[in-house]
Amino acid sequence: MCHVRELMTPQPVKVPFDQAVGDCARILWRLGLRHLPVVDANGRSIGVITDFDLLQHGEIIGEDGQWLDRGDGRTKAADLARTDPVECVESDRLREVIARMRDQGTDVALVLDAHRHPVGILTEHDVVRWSRLELPDEPVLPASDAQVVTVDLYAPALAALDVLVDHNVRHAIVTEDEQPVGVISWRDLVIEDMLGFNASKVREVLKDEGVLSLPVGATWQEIANTMVSHHIGFIPLIDEKGKVAMVLSRTDIMSYLIGRKDAT
Repeated sequence: MCHVRELMTPQPVKVPFDQAVGDCARILWRLGLRHLPVVDANGRSIGVITDFDLLQHGEIIGEDGQWLDRGDGRTKAADLARTDPVECVESDRLREVIARMRDQGTDVALVLDAHRHPVGILTEHDVVRWSRLELPDEPVLPASDAQVVTVDLYAPALAALDVLVDHNVRHAIVTEDEQPVGVISWRDLVIEDMLGFNASKVREVLKDEGVLSLPVGATWQEIANTMVSHHIGFIPLIDEKGKVAMVLSRTDIMSYLIGRKDAT
């Protein structure tokens, strides 16, 4: 495997510790980002703030740029920053950093210089993009304990949100009569809750019907290529009956790379 410097995004966008979280949300939306390193007055890292953190606090911009502010207006970036992110340096071996990201349950690592200044950022998407050159062209074998998180098309939206929170996932497959009909995200459901539409059903929140999927028997390379091409974080594998047999995520790809005996 290569080193962090070969895969990281250099010169990441940073925010100062006293930046209003509403401004952080605007930056993420405008630039299409999900993570912002937070620095002190000397430019040293004190953590990272994510779209998840902002959304939980109530500072969110909708897909159309609509401002949905449910925060208190006084919270600063340092108040929400995750102060224990995975940190690394450019010369660290990628496999070791990926393992730390997986073990810590995070999709981002901050790359720091000797003075703790953020000089790069490494995300799950970066890893999957690179993995296309490393993954074998062999089928993924369904695991006997594979977990498939689904919600019914006609379930209450808030009940669907509980399912995602209970399983600690960002997306779930929406089904009707056990057949996949769409994908719903944690973001969609939280915004729905923030707007006070507590009586909504999943079908009313669902933005796009249809599921981008691959058949059982798809290879690791096919899955990684599909994720990168469509900028998505998971792929359901569909069996011959049209049902979801398993779901592969970016984290699954990272775990596979870590476990390969020929990884260096």
